[in-house]
Amino acid sequence: MRGGSRKAYPRRCHREEFLEAISQQFTFAVKGGMEELVRGVTRALAKHIDPRALDDIKEELPKDIAALF
Repeated sequence: MRGGSRKAYPRRCHREEFLEAISQQFTFAVKGGMEELVRGVTRALAKHIDPRALDDIKEELPKDIAALF
């Protein structure tokens, strides 16, 4: 390819697909399910990421996934 490599973009999905993909990769039982796991991870990230950067990230996500933040 001329001019450099092709940039790979992640496949877009919605909430249920997103949570299902996580449950297939994360094989441990989680009290509250995968949604609670994602909410816990995003809460932890929010403590370490500039709020403006976090807003930018949420703007790039489908609305139903961004709602997990």
